[in-house]
Amino acid sequence: MPPKKDQHTDRSTRIIRLLLLLLFTGRRYWLSDLARRFDCSKPTVVDMMEQIGGAREVEILKGIEGRKRWYQLKTMRPMSKVEITPEQLQLLGLCRDLVGHILPESKRQEVDRALMRTVALLPDLGQRDTAFLPVCQPIVKGAIDYTPFQSIIATLLTCIREKQVCQLKYQAPHHSMPKNYSFAPLTLLSYRDALYVTGWWVKYGGNPKPILRLTFCIQRIQGAEATEHHFEVPGLEDDPQRFGFMEGEPFRVKINFSAQVAHYVKERRWSNDQTIKNLRDGRLRLEFTAQSWPEVVSWVLSFGSQAKVISPRELKNDLIDELNNILKSYTHYGRKPGEL
Repeated sequence: MPPKKDQHTDRSTRIIRLLLLLLFTGRRYWLSDLARRFDCSKPTVVDMMEQIGGAREVEILKGIEGRKRWYQLKTMRPMSKVEITPEQLQLLGLCRDLVGHILPESKRQEVDRALMRTVALLPDLGQRDTAFLPVCQPIVKGAIDYTPFQSIIATLLTCIREKQVCQLKYQAPHHSMPKNYSFAPLTLLSYRDALYVTGWWVKYGGNPKPILRLTFCIQRIQGAEATEHHFEVPGLEDDPQRFGFMEGEPFRVKINFSAQVAHYVKERRWSNDQTIKNLRDGRLRLEFTAQSWPEVVSWVLSFGSQAKVISPRELKNDLIDELNNILKSYTHYGRKPGEL
């Protein structure tokens, strides 16, 4: 026969889980719900409650409503002098919900556990329930599952924190073979539901010396290993918030937008130095600094006929070429554009 389970260990684990549930949520629970949650009988739950309530530091509230028994942990004043408000805790939850979908599952669980522990900083533990009310639901298109890359992300976070050089193995999309880099990571970046790491490609020799600023897509990193070398390299300069993610030579852009999309354009910030001029018939002109030519081309095309580039002329020419190529891809078998 297989060995029996250690019933005492299983029971002890249940009691701890029950206490943590009552402590972290502050809610009132029905006896029947607790029995289902912990996969045990109602008398077992009653017995566990009596054991928890027998501790000097803990007081269990209980009652009966409509012939149903309930239990709740009495709110206690925390000993810590550091406090957090329910509104602040809710804001932390908002940040988690906004970026949680791009984190590996293990990291999401760590964030959840960290938030749960912060309830000890609430001045009134009776506010736990409202502090954890969900207030945000992100809408995601084309998200990347970073769970397979959680060990790589953990290594990068350690190297950022400890200022350690790491060895990266990176597969660029248009290269047949991966390339190895000695890399000093500075920070992770989030852009359009994707994760990146930016830092310096460095050369060994005493203190690692920076060669070139690089940004890598996390999902294209095939391996990351921390080394014993620590770095003191230039940090990130103040970000000028130019249009475009990939860094390049900055250039000025002028674009006219129709009245149909004017409100959408006006409501958003495209660069720190943008200017908006209202034109006749509800149209507007947006002028801003960009640093990624392909991203501007793609962005303007997304507006279709509602956007018209005024300058630079080279950008207009590239858009015309791209539109002609699009037209050619829809013209086949000798048919003219617009024919079925």
